[in-house]
Amino acid sequence: MTVLGYGWLMRKVILFASITKVFKKGSKPETFQFKTLTSKKNVAADNIVFGEKFDSEGLDSYQHHVLFTYDPVKEVVTESRLKIGDPEENTDFYHYHIEGDYLVLNMAWKGVNCKHFYKRMEA
Repeated sequence: MTVLGYGWLMRKVILFASITKVFKKGSKPETFQFKTLTSKKNVAADNIVFGEKFDSEGLDSYQHHVLFTYDPVKEVVTESRLKIGDPEENTDFYHYHIEGDYLVLNMAWKGVNCKHFYKRMEA
């Protein structure tokens, strides 16, 4: 997080924040919902179609161009986020896959890799 420019206090807030990721069927056929729920703020999008960009608010309260793709060979969902107005090279990529009862999030920035595990919960 230091690489991303977060100060000590913000890193501690993020470290202790409860974060829940939710993937579920969308309210329209052939779509899905994605939610990031935290103790400070929640963000959600409904009726997402793989391969179609949309705009959505991020946890940072800025609007982002968002794209979800799915690689059926690797069984990986990739979320790309670009704050509106930023250059393309600032796009953040988040890669999700399932390992047993866990949703695993992989991300990297400037050579620093991070892996976060989310325990699967029954609906």
